[in-house]
Amino acid sequence: MAAVLQFFQRYHAKIAGILHCYDRIIISGTLLGLCHAKGMVSFLTGQGIRVVDYVAFAERFRDVIRANAEQLAKANHLGH
Repeated sequence: MAAVLQFFQRYHAKIAGILHCYDRIIISGTLLGLCHAKGMVSFLTGQGIRVVDYVAFAERFRDVIRANAEQLAKANHLGH
């Protein structure tokens, strides 16, 4: 719950409304700077990441996100 409060405090000026539900949170929007090729290249370059190295860069995050999701599912007795 603390994460939701922190999120709300940070973005309250941009939040039009809140829909409460107990099993998930849905956030929609667009990262305008990253939603086109030129913006993504600019972001990666700014981070010191060559475009040809993007796959290796993204794999780390994919693996961390996957491991966290699996850990949460296991802790909550979900999945197979």
